[in-house]
Parts: sequence; C-alpha cells; structure tokens
Amino acid sequence: MAVNLNVNGVTGTQTIAPTKSLQANLVIKNTSQTVMSNIVVRLKVAEENNDVPIDWPQVQADGKPTQEGSGLVWSPEGLPALAELASLKELTISVNLPWQKNVKLIGKTYKITATASMNSGTLSIDQSSPEVVITIAENLSLSVEARYYDDDNIAVGSGPFPPQVGKTTTLRVGWSLRTGSGNLSDVRIVAILPPNVSFGSKTSATNGTVTFDENTRAVSWKTDKLPTNLKLVNIYYNVTVKPVAADLGGVLSLTGPATLTARDTSSGSVITKSAQAVTTNLTNDPQFSSSDGVVVNK
Repeated sequence: MAVNLNVNGVTGTQTIAPTKSLQANLVIKNTSQTVMSNIVVRLKVAEENNDVPIDWPQVQADGKPTQEGSGLVWSPEGLPALAELASLKELTISVNLPWQKNVKLIGKTYKITATASMNSGTLSIDQSSPEVVITIAENLSLSVEARYYDDDNIAVGSGPFPPQVGKTTTLRVGWSLRTGSGNLSDVRIVAILPPNVSFGSKTSATNGTVTFDENTRAVSWKTDKLPTNLKLVNIYYNVTVKPVAADLGGVLSLTGPATLTARDTSSGSVITKSAQAVTTNLTNDPQFSSSDGVVVNK
C-alpha cells in the first residue's frame, strides 16, 4: 500500500501565505496483487503547542469522516469505496479544512500526515504518507512595470515613444511590494539590466535605498526592516535605451526578471517571490498601449 498527501498543492516542507483553509488530497494506492478490504484512513494536523484552530463543523470532505482529536478518520461506513480496493487501483480523498475566524496563523508551523491501515485477520498493514510541513508566513507580493506617464498623466519618461532607432528614450521602472502585516526584515529586490540599457540617475522609494552595480549590472533595492504599519512600498528608477538598426520591429527588454527575498520575523522563514522581465510594452501606462513598445525607424 502507498499513501501520498499534498496540502494546498504542496508536499514536503513549504512556506505559504495565509489562506482561508487547508485543502488536503490523500491518495491511497493498492500496490499489491490482491484486493484490499476494510481500509481505515486517518488525517492528522499537529502543531507544537497543540494549537490547531480548524473550524471542524465547517469541514467539507469526501464521504462522512469522523473527527478524532485534531484530525479525521474515514472508514468503509463513511466512505464505501474503502470497503474494497482492487489490485493496483488508487483512491483519492479530498478534504477542505477551514480555519476558525480571526485567528493568528502567521508564524505557526503545522505538520500534516495521512495513514491508511487494514487488518483482515492474517494480514495487517499500516502505511503513512510523507509528512507535509507548512509554515504560515507573511503574505507578500511583487509587481513590476515600466511607464512613460504616471497615473496623473505626468511624464516620467522622455524622448521618443515608441522607441526610435538611433534616439535615446528614458522610461521609469516601478517595483511595488505589498505585505500583509509588515513583519519583514532583510528585504531585497534585485533585477539585472541588459547590456544595451543604462541605469538613470533618478531613483525613489517609500522605504529603503536603490543602488546599481556597474560590474554585475544589478539594480537592487533593500531595507533592513520594514515598519510594521507599512503595507505598500513603491520603488522607482529610470532607465535609458538607444535602439540600433537590429532592434527595428522588436520589443526591447528593460530589465531581467526581478527577485524578492525577505525574512518573516514571526516565523523566521525566508520568503522568495519573483516577477517577470520588464519590456517596452508599457501595459499599465495611461497613454500608451502594449503594442506601442515596438521599435520604429527615424
């Protein structure tokens, strides 16, 4: 018998943002050459202080499991498919475990396991899944963009747009970091500029500092600690491009993908997020469409 488990789409040890519930999927497979009968399946959620704030009356599950401590038990009476499982067949059991309302989850670590057992006289089997360990960390997101005009239709770029061969255009790159409670330290965002893109002199940030390394061509923003009441950080810097003939008809890359790393001060875990590369397709600009980013002739 084989037992596998994933929770909120993950296996092993993972750090996730707060969610409304735990979605567990248990897969029981009969790896033997004979029929397995009267299988009992258990799912257990554990926390070091026995703080498991599941709203048990609101649990939604396949079949009719019974609650057993901080877990659930399925038997053939509540899930008839467990009465017999043919050779080499598998059964998936899904369950949604909602959290109680208004509970503090950030910083908590939960260990979830599934077991399947069968006892039919001469044959006794007890098999467990690999443990899934989930740490609930700060909710964090990163978005990136380039603009010629800001939200007030004020120019933050200069030069021709669409970009023209042989002429210099300046655009503003923006990074926006959103956080749930701001309990973050050692926060850093990094992106690499392509060889044909120059870093501009204008930079600004709600918090922290923006720097550029000429050797690695890395644009970095970092702060040792975010204020707990700061839920949004906007970071801006200018870049310039001067298209050549080979760029004609194409879209220019302004930065490589951006990587965000931060330490959640509640859980101690390191959170990593990434965002796509930024190009001259100014998807969020109020005056230009994404199709305006193609390089044109003089």
